[in-house]
Amino acid sequence: MTSEDAVKMLQSLGPLLGVLLGSLISAFVTMMNNWHAASIEDRKLNREELLKREEAALMEREARIDTYHKCIKSLSALAAVARSREDADDAEKNQLWKDAIEHTTRLALLRTDIEGEMRADFHRWVEALDRSTWNTEDLLSVVRKMVVADNRISPNAIAIEVDDPNKRKVQITVDAEFRKSVMVAAGKDIPQHFNFTCNLEQLSPRQRELLWNALSSNNIHKSFILRIPEFRPKEAVKLVLNGAVWNAAIDPTISKPTELFDAWERDYDNALASAKTQAGEQVEAPS
Repeated sequence: MTSEDAVKMLQSLGPLLGVLLGSLISAFVTMMNNWHAASIEDRKLNREELLKREEAALMEREARIDTYHKCIKSLSALAAVARSREDADDAEKNQLWKDAIEHTTRLALLRTDIEGEMRADFHRWVEALDRSTWNTEDLLSVVRKMVVADNRISPNAIAIEVDDPNKRKVQITVDAEFRKSVMVAAGKDIPQHFNFTCNLEQLSPRQRELLWNALSSNNIHKSFILRIPEFRPKEAVKLVLNGAVWNAAIDPTISKPTELFDAWERDYDNALASAKTQAGEQVEAPS
């Protein structure tokens, strides 16, 4: 084969090579796009899983504090009556006794992890409480020591719950694009997660109602993450009031709790209207 023949052969194969090269490039671009989309979905799932874990930890801590609180409160009331011996009739004293036994039993079921001398003292005084109220203060003293030694909560948390039952601890997530815009415009780094406290009396009646309904617990938790409605087409219950974590487009570091809840309420209404539209329901105007 001469050099001229080789050149002619390459020229004849040119269009075919171009098609093959184009196909390879197209396949590579498609593969990269699919990988990028899967990567985004994985990051989203990881964020959602992290938020679920944080919410579960908040719930566990709340339950722990609530158990301690009720136990200390019931034992304190019973101890006061046992000391006075005259302030309560038999029926009232028996009710206080029953309450104390119930809450100390709940605490015993919760704190199966305690060991050593503290475990022995606690179970000894719990068993003694079943027979008599005279050692109530000894049991109360052990429970207070358990609170101090519990590394899952702050000892001051019990006092907070007792002093102000209307106080709530709230966590919000700040929208990623909003954080970026503030950083670019003002050079300010807003935290992705922000915790603050509020009093239920500061909220409007409708905000308290939304929280009550969304938290699905017949109560407003002592600590919670603000969430908004979400449409879930693949689930049996397609409209979930607390389905998505609220991504706040507001700077929480310079906002009052009332301003944060006002912004949440607006986004809640918008999310609810969108979810209802997707679910094919009648959308009602916010009251």
